[in-house]
Amino acid sequence: MNGDLVSVVVPVYNVEDYLDRCIRSIVRQTYKELEIILINDGSTDGSLQKCLEWKERDSRIVLYSKKNEGLGCARNDGIRYAHGTYIAFIDSDDWWEADAVEELYGNAVTYDADLVYMDFYWEYTDKAGGSGSRIFCQYCVFDGAGNAAQYPELVFSNDARTWSKFYRRDLFIKNHIRFPAHPFEDFPVNPIAVLSAERICQVHKPLYHYDCSRKGRITGNSQNYLSIPRGLEELYRSLKDRGYLKTWENAYRDYAVRLCRNVVNDRQLKKESGAKPFWDFLNVYCGAKMKIYQIKFAYAGSFAGYQLILQNVFHEQIVGKFLHGIPESYDGETDWDPKTASNADLLCIDLLGTEGTYREHEMIGLAERLQKKMIVLELYYAETYGTDRRDSRVYPQIDEIRERNRRLKERYAYLADRLGEACVSVGFTEFDNYTYLHTPYGRIPEFYNGRFYENAFRKISKRAMELLGQNGAGEARKRSGQ
Repeated sequence: MNGDLVSVVVPVYNVEDYLDRCIRSIVRQTYKELEIILINDGSTDGSLQKCLEWKERDSRIVLYSKKNEGLGCARNDGIRYAHGTYIAFIDSDDWWEADAVEELYGNAVTYDADLVYMDFYWEYTDKAGGSGSRIFCQYCVFDGAGNAAQYPELVFSNDARTWSKFYRRDLFIKNHIRFPAHPFEDFPVNPIAVLSAERICQVHKPLYHYDCSRKGRITGNSQNYLSIPRGLEELYRSLKDRGYLKTWENAYRDYAVRLCRNVVNDRQLKKESGAKPFWDFLNVYCGAKMKIYQIKFAYAGSFAGYQLILQNVFHEQIVGKFLHGIPESYDGETDWDPKTASNADLLCIDLLGTEGTYREHEMIGLAERLQKKMIVLELYYAETYGTDRRDSRVYPQIDEIRERNRRLKERYAYLADRLGEACVSVGFTEFDNYTYLHTPYGRIPEFYNGRFYENAFRKISKRAMELLGQNGAGEARKRSGQ
């Protein structure tokens, strides 16, 4: 296949055990018009020697060596050295499918796109030491070409990764887009690239293998996460300087809160210690968004419902949980303490998985005993599954699933009737018939289906603030020391 020159930028730093796999996947691409730029970022192991060996084996490879300044600076150098019409970035411990560039370039040309998204494989090592792979599909799925105005969810997408994209090189040059020198350099850049792109398209197949199991990765160092508030401040200034902030400020704040919350929860950081830089940033830049994050929650219900709450609040906000049917893969334990839970501002409950069992009566009895402000999450079993709604398929046990959902609907109505004003129900009917990929039958979307959880929690948040009002939120802030 002949066509435009494509520059492939590979920052290299102390990856001698992985570098052959990465470069081999590049030189074997079915698309041959490549300029392969290796940036040796001050490696102290045998990486430089491997780069030199590969340079001798393939004339398309050029090598630059520099002092260690980090991934962002290496990518900036790659952009500066590149001659291609298009540019792609690959981390030196990852690898491509053989037709990756052919697919990406073909779509870029077909749609005259400045930016192309791809799906990818998430390669991991499980607890037993075995390897596994999961396909990551984009949350925003569309055909043809679009832009930020048509698909606003792309701007602050959970996938801000540079390596899962294919760019027209002029997108960086003409818009003066540069990567910062600190870790997690992707997320301050990708929203600007999306906003600057006139046309964006997608390849609906996984083309990249991201190896998240390697020791020494940026994401494996807790100290690197402290650069995230700094990066968010840089993104705020960039949006302001480029004239985007007025239109996108609310979406930016949602994004900033989500990113900080995910890091704090994943690292189990405490508000007054490790999480302090994140809270300091949020209180300055996202103050209007922070009321919901002062509320103390108790949760009783399914693991799926618990994940829905946990993915949208800070872990310290959940002061008690009572989970039934906990999956074996879950490390946590139910830590229900009636006294502690009674100090919560709000109880959230669902009945998923209890229908027709003694657990159903136990859950309803628990709700009746607490007699406090409560949100009932009307969670149902998914009736179809697929990679997105458009190609979803019906579960083989559909009659059984629908009967269980019918029973759930009756019990939610019963619970609301018994509790009266203490209870507010929040239904998710637009989501309850679909789950992402083929999860065990009938399950609502798992935690990796971020769009479900984000949209669902908007409803929960709205109802929580209506229930508690300013006084409730004020009491919550008082208890939390704000």
